[in-house]
Amino acid sequence: MLLKFNGITLTNVSGTFGSNALSLSEGIVIPFGGISLPAQVNAQISGTVNSNEISYSLDLPEDQTITIDSAQITGIDISPVVIEQQVPPEVKNFANSVKATIKVDLDYDVTNVSGVSVNITSNIFDNGNGTHSLTGTGTIKLISVDKLFDFSTFDKFTMTITPTVPSAITVTNVDIREGLKLLIQPKLVEFTVSEVNLKGQTFEQDLGQLINFGDIFKDDFAFIRNLDLDITANVSFNVTNAIVPATVTLNLSGTSVEVPEGTVRNVGDIIENLIRSGSPLNLIVTVKTDAGTLTKDTLITASLNFTLPLHATTHESDVLVKSGTVDLSLLRDVKDIIDKATLKFGVYNNSTGLQAILKLGPNGEINTLLGNSAPEIVVENENIGAISNESVPYQILIPKNSTISLNYNGVLKIAPYVAVHLKVATEVNLGN
Repeated sequence: MLLKFNGITLTNVSGTFGSNALSLSEGIVIPFGGISLPAQVNAQISGTVNSNEISYSLDLPEDQTITIDSAQITGIDISPVVIEQQVPPEVKNFANSVKATIKVDLDYDVTNVSGVSVNITSNIFDNGNGTHSLTGTGTIKLISVDKLFDFSTFDKFTMTITPTVPSAITVTNVDIREGLKLLIQPKLVEFTVSEVNLKGQTFEQDLGQLINFGDIFKDDFAFIRNLDLDITANVSFNVTNAIVPATVTLNLSGTSVEVPEGTVRNVGDIIENLIRSGSPLNLIVTVKTDAGTLTKDTLITASLNFTLPLHATTHESDVLVKSGTVDLSLLRDVKDIIDKATLKFGVYNNSTGLQAILKLGPNGEINTLLGNSAPEIVVENENIGAISNESVPYQILIPKNSTISLNYNGVLKIAPYVAVHLKVATEVNLGN
């Protein structure tokens, strides 16, 4: 070993460590050869003090090795490791029994120590219990494969690891840099539940509001709520790789539908009623099972699939798409000299798929089809008076007992104008 000082420059040293003489070389050299501990260092040093603070350090140079030929260590006491875990009540209420595979590795490193062992007792593992001698490095494997835990009699998981260390440990030929090692490290390798024997259970999940039809079908789209949409919305529930009688109950905004395992129910009429009333679709799912067995390959699936069709039919009466009034009071001053008028469209784009009827006038005096191409509507003289005011009512209707197809991203864009035909011509005489 090398004893170094700071704050003093050594000039000479004399003394012994056991029977070994001390010497001076970059510090005080303390030879360990043949030393039996305990041993005392006796030294007389001289030097020049060059600081008001003196400190020292003791190092083993990298090119030096100290080997303990033989030593005894006493007073090591390692307490047992005790693990106890009660089976939670919710587990017992959920299942009668469980089959599980559990694998744990106890990696150990017992270097330069002999006579060490460990005793393992547990109600968890079928293999690995007992006493194991620990020498060098290795692994104790604790294993249970498809072990049945019957919760009618099995109340808690227990395991006790008890190390045994000699009261006096003898070590020989140990490099002081390497020292002694006594390490045990657990590692979970596998935990797999292969089978669960269920008690009868009821699970409920409130999924809340899925969609609000009142927010979707409003304003210009409110008329869709008055159509017969003939929605298909299939609910299915399946359990595979298991013997568990089960039923799913869906609460769709207050209406309950029971779906036995392996069946399909169409709840389209419920959704159509929600659309018609502009109500939100709220969903609560309740799963009820009888006693049965689940395996690691069990798959429980429940689904609700519906699509909003882009085709529909009308009821026994016309369906109003839009209504309002239009100002045609400009016709009032010239109605007496108009033979007839024609309602034309400077802009006409109907890509909605709707075949609608346009009614104009207090009693629908003007009636025409709004189809794919722009119509021209002739207003005879006897009807001109009915539409010559500030608030001429109009309606766009889908005829009763008809089938329509709506186009995705369709638009209805029109810009009408009125062309008039005069009864008489005005003569203009030009003078000389």
